[in-house]
Amino acid sequence: MKKIPKSLATSTRRQMLIKQAKVITDKIEKSLPISKAYLVGSFLAKKKKPYDIDIAILLKTPVKSEKENWSIDLVITPDNKYGQYVLRELKHWGKKKYGNSANQSIRLK
Repeated sequence: MKKIPKSLATSTRRQMLIKQAKVITDKIEKSLPISKAYLVGSFLAKKKKPYDIDIAILLKTPVKSEKENWSIDLVITPDNKYGQYVLRELKHWGKKKYGNSANQSIRLK
């Protein structure tokens, strides 16, 4: 994958996010057949301390699958206090957008 432009690394927070994103995307690239990847979201704005980096990954699919229409939102965060905070925020936003039934999580591992 191409490097994130240095013009977006304007603060210590942004530099740290870029470094962590590279580690994760390198691992993902070894496991999934990536066709294209795009940097999207608030990280492209001039915000000094963005919350995260949003990356859209398009996978290579067989020609017969051109009509497939699915996506998965995946949040990757460290398993520490910050990760627990992110999980609470996801539940909060789910409840706000979709109601009480979305104010929960089901542990898969």
